[in-house]
Amino acid sequence: MGYTELLIADMYRNGQERTANAYRTVAKGLVRFNKGEDIPLDQLNNTLIRSFENYLKQNNKMPNTVSYYMRNLRAIYNKAVADKRIPDTQQKKPFANVYTGIAQTKKRALSLEELKRLHQLAPDRFLWNIGLNSKKYRKFENLYRAWRLFFFCFYARGMSFIDLAYLRKDNIKGDILRYSRKKTGQVIELTLTPELKTILESFAKEVINSVYLFPIICPDGNSTRRQYENALRIQNVRLCKLALMAGIKKKLSTHVARHSWATIGKKQNIPIRVLSECLGHSSEKTTLIYWDCWIVLY
Repeated sequence: MGYTELLIADMYRNGQERTANAYRTVAKGLVRFNKGEDIPLDQLNNTLIRSFENYLKQNNKMPNTVSYYMRNLRAIYNKAVADKRIPDTQQKKPFANVYTGIAQTKKRALSLEELKRLHQLAPDRFLWNIGLNSKKYRKFENLYRAWRLFFFCFYARGMSFIDLAYLRKDNIKGDILRYSRKKTGQVIELTLTPELKTILESFAKEVINSVYLFPIICPDGNSTRRQYENALRIQNVRLCKLALMAGIKKKLSTHVARHSWATIGKKQNIPIRVLSECLGHSSEKTTLIYWDCWIVLY
């Protein structure tokens, strides 16, 4: 844990909060498996790592979660070798024969009927006859916010929620929204449609003194990454409530908007290279797994 915390401190200085949090999670998990006892770097061996892998499986961790632990622990180990904290011995290979792959998961997209029901739900209509200061009003106000954020991502060609959270006012020039994807750094440009403008205008008063387009990140608050992660959790909880209200049995999350938009493109015969570029994918193979069914709003 001592060495991992050194890596984490350096990553925070370089703005790599996501990786830093991953390293802390997996290192703490390994120490917890070891009954709370820290582990010297030179005692990491294949027997220990495979036992930890089996422990994760026995605790019903999904294959991709197990892989997440193994890949990040391997990265920490390799950094320790590179830093000469431990010798690089070919015989040791602590991560030999453990699962570090990525299992393909079923991608979710809403059906035409489901998306229509969600769109027609428009929680703001529940606010009309409710007292402004009531608990019920705040509930539907929060659901309406989640509804608008979901459909902004959908209308913005399947924008990822993290990219939405970090959108700034200076990303807009005229009717063009231009931003860099957090995940890949790829620059994406799109035209602000009437639907996108309406949603942006609905948040205008809340961000009047902010550099951001949405009231998710406060520059003067805590870590922007932590603010985003907290907003993501809240958004997904609210989306589940919206799905229940709309009679949708699928698990609704921020990523569903992205998969749903990609599915439309398939049925409208948009070339895969165009879809891949719009989604900001580095490979057309990634785009292929997004296609489930055809969805249109109207």
